[in-house]
Amino acid sequence: MHPSKFFKETSLRTGIDTFEIFDEDLKQKLMQIHPLNFIKTKVTLPVYKVLVSYETPKGNFKEIQKYMVMDSPVNKQEGEYYNEVWAEMLTQDYGQEHSMKNMKVLGVEHICDAVLPIG
Repeated sequence: MHPSKFFKETSLRTGIDTFEIFDEDLKQKLMQIHPLNFIKTKVTLPVYKVLVSYETPKGNFKEIQKYMVMDSPVNKQEGEYYNEVWAEMLTQDYGQEHSMKNMKVLGVEHICDAVLPIG
């Protein structure tokens, strides 16, 4: 991916106080830098399939597959628990937004790593 396109599509967090702090001026500066001034690299993010069950507003039971991209690589021991906790929290939020009752995560499976080359 061209570096200027990468920075156009991202937000640049420069700190965290009470809220996250983002720097629009730095974003504009990085978008203007010539691509040859970037060392080629890549961003790698794990992708998970999440099996979820829920009840519709009419009382029907359903199982569906959702997908999530996490911001840290898989750590076999801590990663599975960490990802299940995040899947549970994100699924509950999703369920509330879409009137789904009794949402439960039935399983979380690492299916691949998304790799974005930059430069």
